[in-house]
Amino acid sequence: MIAVLYLLANRPAPPSPPSPPEGFKLAWERQVANLESGDETPDYVVTLAGDRVRVETRVAWVARKRKEQKEPPADVVIKQAQATFRWHKGDGVKVDDGWLVGYDAGEFGGGLYWIDEKNLSKRLISDRRTPFLAKTARGIFAIQSYSHFSFGYSQLVALDLKEGTWHTQAITDLHSNPVSIVLEGDRFILAQSKYVTTLETNGRQREIFRPTQLIGGFLIESMVRSPNGEIWIGSQNAVVCLQPRGPDNYSPYWFIAKTSRKRN
Repeated sequence: MIAVLYLLANRPAPPSPPSPPEGFKLAWERQVANLESGDETPDYVVTLAGDRVRVETRVAWVARKRKEQKEPPADVVIKQAQATFRWHKGDGVKVDDGWLVGYDAGEFGGGLYWIDEKNLSKRLISDRRTPFLAKTARGIFAIQSYSHFSFGYSQLVALDLKEGTWHTQAITDLHSNPVSIVLEGDRFILAQSKYVTTLETNGRQREIFRPTQLIGGFLIESMVRSPNGEIWIGSQNAVVCLQPRGPDNYSPYWFIAKTSRKRN
């Protein structure tokens, strides 16, 4: 009995929940399920502003992006049938012979390109949409996707340089297209529309978050990883923070706007 009391008295204190974003308050998942929904339901977008997580409604995010949409003249212009991509030096992944860069214009196309930094020539590696490209200690990897109306499909691929030419090699099928992707060390965090998984460079996936009480009422809009390792998710009516507890172990914290109203 004394040993049990000693262990209870000396067990580590539970971690503190993350601080709420400005204008938000900590909530339970059940509270989110009871909020009003409809055409006026806010969609929240999370982004990083330096080391700080910024939360905006999608309307506010679009307005801010339009104001900031001033870019210098492109170093290379890539034209496809229905899309134009502009490359600026520093975009993409630096490699010894130039740059690797991926583009995704949704239904209008995309691709994976190699750009020669010296003479600014370009070479198409793959014509599949490439929303994510990253260099890890295990090599260079990309997530490529294809979607048409309600059909969505994606793959994790590795990039290899063979005889002076870059090639892709399929690692695993991801089936649906991720909403958002972030790099965590030498692995990836993928947000699908209703859940979040880790993805190792060997193709192994493990689910780390899925709501249990918002059946059909939860849709992920965006995701970022803060410098302290927290995963922040923007969704309809709420923001979620996944606080790391160990390998593939996260505690979810829900936040709702202070002005949120319950369903009648």
